[in-house]
Amino acid sequence: MRILGLDHVQLAIHLGVEQDFAPARKAHPALIVDDLEASRRALAAAGVSIVSEDSLPDVPRFYAADPFGNRIEFIQDGDGFSQRP
Repeated sequence: MRILGLDHVQLAIHLGVEQDFAPARKAHPALIVDDLEASRRALAAAGVSIVSEDSLPDVPRFYAADPFGNRIEFIQDGDGFSQRP
């Protein structure tokens, strides 16, 4: 898969249900990328707003939004988190 010039992207779908579920808040696709910083730079260069995420200190990741406002998570491959069942 090739997204904005990013090669070797894997797709993981995260689904969650909250009380008074709102799909745009919890459910979102997560893209596991080989080089998180290169992904961040490519998205920023394309004018995409980046939201840093550090609530899990051992999981390098960030969020961006598609043109419709849907949240997309980008996770560094090989960090251990992306390989968890």
